[in-house]
Amino acid sequence: MLREYFMYPAERWSHIRTTNPIESIFATVRLRTRVTKGPGSRTAGVAMAYKLIEAA
Repeated sequence: MLREYFMYPAERWSHIRTTNPIESIFATVRLRTRVTKGPGSRTAGVAMAYKLIEAA
C-alpha cells in the first residue's frame, strides 16, 4: 500500500484522503477500539491490529 501511495506525483497527494498512509491504516484500529471500549487485553489488541493491517 505504501508504494502505491508514493507512486503518485507529490502534487496529487493533497487530493488523496491523507498524506500519511500509515495513519489511515491505523484509523480503522482506533475506530474499532473506541467502539468496543478498548481491545480487552494487550494480546487481543495486537491480534486485532495485525488482522486489520493484514486485510488492508
